[in-house]
Amino acid sequence: MPIFDLVLKGITVTGSIVGTRKDLQDTLALAARGLVKCNYTSARMEDINDVFDEMRAGKIRTSTNYSGGIQGGISNGEEIYFRVAFKPTATIAREQKTVSAAREQTKLAARGRHDPCVLPRAVPMVEAMAALVLCDHALRQRAVSSSNE
Repeated sequence: MPIFDLVLKGITVTGSIVGTRKDLQDTLALAARGLVKCNYTSARMEDINDVFDEMRAGKIRTSTNYSGGIQGGISNGEEIYFRVAFKPTATIAREQKTVSAAREQTKLAARGRHDPCVLPRAVPMVEAMAALVLCDHALRQRAVSSSNE
């Protein structure tokens, strides 16, 4: 499974820690369809807690970045770090068994050009999606800030 890391530097975005009702509905719908996977690691709190204890360039900072720049769903001013994994492509160049929309057993044979690996496109896709999400949150913050004036 291709795995790579993405680090976003100098980003501070504030916003809701719970998202919108639509975000929640979309997430629950994905989970109900079995499309959400959770990977976690157990650790002692003192081994992973980011303590705000340093001043750098006039800003309060953490001495560690165990949280990857996000705490409680809000950026904390540190580099945003996340790891991305892609499952292998589903279409292969061999005929394989499948089930039709009518729930009948059938065979699937790939036709045309199919890339056996998404990795060459994965990094720019994830970078573009991260940029879109950050722009979306920046625009939300701008709308909230201007409505409070």
